[in-house]
Amino acid sequence: MSLTKSTSSSISGKTALVTGASSGIGRASAVALAKAGAKVVVAARRKDKLEELVKEIKDLGGEALAVKVDVTSLEENEAAVKAAVAKFGSLDIVFLNAGVFSSSGKPIWETDVKTWEKNYQVNVFGVYYGLKAALAQMVSQGKGGSVIVNSSAVGLKSQEALQGNSGYTSSKFAVTGIIKYVAAEAAKHNIRINAVAPGVIETDMTGGAHGAQKFAEAVHII
Repeated sequence: MSLTKSTSSSISGKTALVTGASSGIGRASAVALAKAGAKVVVAARRKDKLEELVKEIKDLGGEALAVKVDVTSLEENEAAVKAAVAKFGSLDIVFLNAGVFSSSGKPIWETDVKTWEKNYQVNVFGVYYGLKAALAQMVSQGKGGSVIVNSSAVGLKSQEALQGNSGYTSSKFAVTGIIKYVAAEAAKHNIRINAVAPGVIETDMTGGAHGAQKFAEAVHII
């Protein structure tokens, strides 16, 4: 079986970088991009999972490269961009999908600092580092591009289902603000910046964070 590629796809032949690609939304997005004809660079911390994904895409007739990346490191984000360009010649599409849900389940005055730090290191600084690395490359190429950031519905409106999770929720509000600002900067270079704000989706991250009952409650409320 081979990938069904649309010859009219606007992303056919372009290079896409996906972070947090080892599972969940990132993994599914990488496969979808490959099906649309993009050459995909998949990035995450779990190299073994990435290699499995690359094999799957190649077995289906696509092109892919695995790069081990910790998004809390600017240097590793920059290395991923360099690897993409070295392998495929350019960087055209970026999906900054990597994220974390670190929860104390307690009100802010009882929440430990480490919980907040973890959310912000990945969800906020990870986005900043990814944008910094990707946009520097795209601007230097001078041919535009597209960046999508995975935010969250809780970054638009506080959700009752996530009360007791001030660190995560506020980090996603921060992402929303970052994207609104950076979109105006990047537009001058014909680069589109958008965020998606999914609700609760059953992935490894949400399954582990909520448990079956909490997951069902969150879906119902949102």
